[in-house]
Amino acid sequence: MYNVAVIGVGGIARVHMKTLNQIPDVRLVAIMDADQERANSTASEFGTQAVPDYRAAIEAADVVFLCTPPHIRREIAIAAAQAGKHLFIEKPLALTLEDADAMIAAARDGGVQMMIGYVLRFTPSFRKLRELLKEGVLGELKSCMTQRYSYLNYAKSAWMNSPEMSGGIVLEFLTHDIDWLSWLGGHPQMAYAAATTANPAGRIIDTVWANLTFQQGMGTTLASYSMPVSNTLLAVQGDRGMAAVQGTGPLHVKLFDGSAQEYEMIAGGYDYLTQNLTFFDCLKDGRPVEVNGQVGRAALEVALALVQSAAIHEVVRL
Repeated sequence: MYNVAVIGVGGIARVHMKTLNQIPDVRLVAIMDADQERANSTASEFGTQAVPDYRAAIEAADVVFLCTPPHIRREIAIAAAQAGKHLFIEKPLALTLEDADAMIAAARDGGVQMMIGYVLRFTPSFRKLRELLKEGVLGELKSCMTQRYSYLNYAKSAWMNSPEMSGGIVLEFLTHDIDWLSWLGGHPQMAYAAATTANPAGRIIDTVWANLTFQQGMGTTLASYSMPVSNTLLAVQGDRGMAAVQGTGPLHVKLFDGSAQEYEMIAGGYDYLTQNLTFFDCLKDGRPVEVNGQVGRAALEVALALVQSAAIHEVVRL
């Protein structure tokens, strides 16, 4: 039995707590949030206890799900690792490489697992895109791309409109796409971005076009918090064919020999349950997690390079 504490109980934490209740031998024993009223109501809803501070949450648990805004994660993650508690940390790992390195070192020294929440890797259609590439169905990578955008109401998510707390859309949101593109193409060699703040209420970059150059092929992505509609599109082009999926629709494959195929994937959005099942399976089996701190650091390095590129209007080499 794994006793789990969730620290930070905003929207994404609620998603995680719903999955935790579906995983055998996992029990939610404590939650903590800076907003005590929200913590109390959430605890009542999920049948657990709200504790007054993060140290009490760590003490109550074997595993800590860290879902706070990223600017305060370092102190909590290090405390959990030093206490010997395994960590699941929502993306991004941190806002600086210095913080990321300190958290990774603490997990290593504490002998605990640290998994980062890059859920695109676990969503069936997005995994299938990579599988088609890696198995050679699409040939050698030419390009991979993502488009993900929606409208963010800053009044309901004030911390996300703070550069100091969220890092803006590149670090907080585009980090998912950076990780998925790098999962296909490898760590980028060059990064270039053009960015803007479309919403006049915004204090952060809220719209970005980014291009990554891999050793073979390229990646490109568009992300925005300031669109009147929501959309998710992921696609891969190889020298034998192409594949794409939009939203929860079918995965379309068309090869340059004229053949085509559709895969009906499981609908319902991002697969947090599979992600979290994978994490606990690794803990039970004693296997290292794949999406570890180094993966989180790599995505952060690229995100920071894109922010720099957008600021100086130049390509940044990695």
